[in-house]
Amino acid sequence: MNQGVLKNFKIHHRKRIMRKVITKLENNQSMSKINLRENISEISKAWNYDVTDRNRTIRNSFAKAGFFVSNENSASMEDEDDIP
Repeated sequence: MNQGVLKNFKIHHRKRIMRKVITKLENNQSMSKINLRENISEISKAWNYDVTDRNRTIRNSFAKAGFFVSNENSASMEDEDDIP
């Protein structure tokens, strides 16, 4: 069920890394190794890249698994999430 979410995440992460590599090559900069801290930062940015796309993917994954949420239920769930 989570394959779509993971697939999209990996695509966004690879795009970010490739953009970084291409930018360095275009500017004639040497490629340094990506350390753990930089990689975690890139992972976070990739995960937060497009929240609406990720939410749509999650909804589609649940729908394919046979779970459906009516509009009434989703509105009441959103109200519950706002409680501090």
